[in-house]
Amino acid sequence: MKALFPVYCRKVGYTTLGLSICLPFGAWYFNLLTDSNLLAYKAAVKILLIAGALLLFFAQRKTENEFVEKCRSQSVVYGVFLTLLYLFIEMAYHIYIQDASYVDSSSFLTFLIISNVCLEYNIITKAHRQN
Repeated sequence: MKALFPVYCRKVGYTTLGLSICLPFGAWYFNLLTDSNLLAYKAAVKILLIAGALLLFFAQRKTENEFVEKCRSQSVVYGVFLTLLYLFIEMAYHIYIQDASYVDSSSFLTFLIISNVCLEYNIITKAHRQN
């Protein structure tokens, strides 16, 4: 799977993830975070996390080659499998405790985070094997 974004988007992705983590704390510090807009901040943070994870996953690396493209494709497969496993276990747990109000709304974000972790793991482990 080829990269969709140029190399500098990796830095933009890390910056976006950092801002999404700092946003609620900054809003709370300046008394901008209230009960009435908490849901809006939660949605904004989730959108920033998704955007940052997408930028990291699909940004080209400095040494992009077929090896990285293969690892990216393999990471998507691992991400789909592990996300489905995670969601199944999470849903089974909520059925077990009989929580009828449970609704999962962060499946895509979970998939992106797991895919990014798998990509980094694949690249690191396979690079060490080649050396």
